[in-house]
Parts: sequence; C-alpha cells; structure tokens
Amino acid sequence: MSACVGERRRVVAGLLLTGLTAMGCAVPADDAPSGSSSATATRTTAPATSRPAATLSPSPGPSAGPASEPPAAPPDAPPVPTAPAPSTAGGLTESDIAVPDGWSPTARPGSLDDGFLGNGTWVHATSPAHSAFAAISLGCTDLRSYPQPAAALEGTLTKADGAAGVGLALEFADAAEAQAYFAEWVRQAEACLGTVTQRLALTPDTWVGRRNLDTVWSETVGVRGTRVSLLIVDDPDSDLAGVLG
Repeated sequence: MSACVGERRRVVAGLLLTGLTAMGCAVPADDAPSGSSSATATRTTAPATSRPAATLSPSPGPSAGPASEPPAAPPDAPPVPTAPAPSTAGGLTESDIAVPDGWSPTARPGSLDDGFLGNGTWVHATSPAHSAFAAISLGCTDLRSYPQPAAALEGTLTKADGAAGVGLALEFADAAEAQAYFAEWVRQAEACLGTVTQRLALTPDTWVGRRNLDTVWSETVGVRGTRVSLLIVDDPDSDLAGVLG
C-alpha cells in the first residue's frame, strides 16, 4: 500500500472529501490546495491486514483529459478558522447528513490543524468550493468542470468500536447543477473501479460501493433535488443502501 493511500485513511475522517486532496493524493502536490483537513479519528480495532482489501489497490495517476476540455483547477484553500464553525450552511441542517444504523453522531472539538473549530455539535459548515473539489477528486482520471455548490455541511460519526465515519451535504443553486455534480462524481468513481473503488449498486440518483483507504470503507453518494449527499464509514460491511433516503 502506498504512503499516499496510508495518508488517505488518516485524514478521510475529515473528510474523504477535504482530506484526500489536502494530502496531495488525488492531484499533483503542487496543485493541491494548501491548508489542513477536517477532524481526524483514530481507530483502535483490528489492523488493516484483517480487512478484505485484496480486491482493491491504489489508484493510478490521473490521465490527461481531452485537449478541448482542460481539467478543473483546484480552488484556493479555505481561510484559517478564527471562530467556531456554524452548525448550519445555507439551507442545510444536521437532518441533511445521513446516519446509518450502528453509527452515532459525534461532536469533535476541531482545531486550527483540523481546519475548523468545533461548535459543540456534530456538524459544521465547510468551504463549499474546497469540499466539493476534495470530494470529487478521486484521482483516476481527468477532472472535468462541474457546478459549484452554494453551501456545504459536514458531520462526524463514530461506531462503538471507535471506527470513524463522515457525511457531507452539498447544496446547489438548482437540481440540474446538483445532478451535473453527481454525474461527474460517478464518472470519477467509475474510473477507479478495481483499484480504489468497488461498485455495489448504481441508479440514476445513487452510487453505493466501497473505497480502499488502506482499510476498506463503505461509501454512498446520491443526488436529491438540489442537494448531493456523501457518506463514508470505516467499515467494509456497513449496509449503506437506502441510507440517503
């Protein structure tokens, strides 16, 4: 397992999302946004070798995109937090973050290194541009342009054994923009099949599968009206089908 993939697991709890590209894993390091990921979490259960990761391996580097369509550029890093993050964002509230069975919403204190300061709840607003880019940059193919969300809200979860989970809701100007973002996210995930991702189900509005982040995480992403919801948990056996509603 490459060092980059190992770093992915360490930061994915803050979010799959913010952490992956902040560590330079999905885009060249010179192009990755500076700044820190969100909350991290330490797992105290079995080591990675006990997880069924054999069918997934690290992703290849990004391929070149069509000459007529330059790859999307990463956004500037979000500003350094100076106050607790809001617990809502745009029209998004904690009810927009999916919580699967067996997982509990968990407030985290946050820090400057985490990229947010906690507000006493399990959800916090994030930079929409940065979260959207980090979530969609899986790194297996060129990243095409995509609509920018107007708001982003992240939630942190834990399981009884200490495993971490993260949810993200992105709010777009209209349903067409949300659908376009989802379509590009699916294109990125499908390009990683057999390396970083494994698809379990795909419908016009929902992707369910697994992702290799040193251990195998369960993941689902879906579009619901003007909102795109993303959820990933450090457990290869979590059933996320239907959890997005």
